[in-house]
Amino acid sequence: MKAKSLMVLSAVGLGWASGAVAAPVTYDVAPDKSQFTWTGSKEIGDSHTGSIKVSGGTVTVEASEIKAAELTIDMTSIVNTDVKDATYNKKLVEHLKSDDFFKVDAFKTATFKATKPAKIEGGKAVLAGQLQIRGKTADVVINLADVKVADKEAMASGKMTFDRTKFDVKYNSASFPDLFKVAKDKIIKNDVALDFKLVANKSSSAKL
Repeated sequence: MKAKSLMVLSAVGLGWASGAVAAPVTYDVAPDKSQFTWTGSKEIGDSHTGSIKVSGGTVTVEASEIKAAELTIDMTSIVNTDVKDATYNKKLVEHLKSDDFFKVDAFKTATFKATKPAKIEGGKAVLAGQLQIRGKTADVVINLADVKVADKEAMASGKMTFDRTKFDVKYNSASFPDLFKVAKDKIIKNDVALDFKLVANKSSSAKL
């Protein structure tokens, strides 16, 4: 039994090297240690950036694969970080939370759920899944980098880009010229970028 435990710990210490053998381990996402940054841009001109909080989730890892992953994002936590004028900053955030964009009063959370296992190779992984925003669901891909899995903690940085119009967020989109007649410098790109650093701790319910 002792030898088997040492083998599992060695596999973890090596970053889930190819051929390592280990039982599935579930990690609980740590909201206070995780960081999510969003960026939205106009077709011509400036962009805005800010933060949003993950409120929970789990990641299950076995050997060199992410077997399952679920995340919940707190849409009420949207913050802008690039606009310094307090009045305009408040106006921008309120607009993002309004029906024009993410309709936060009705849809307080967004979710991501992996749809298939992802191989961890060289500290990287490509995680396919479904993102749900405003009650709409669409397929997305998350590119993970700097993936580190240890006995008590798992970490990864990554980036995901999603098309907001797939979630019925059509405000000032060039894809709907008949819906919004706006000047070119007011057109907002469909793609929203989400960069993040995710930290998860070994679940207290996991077997030691």
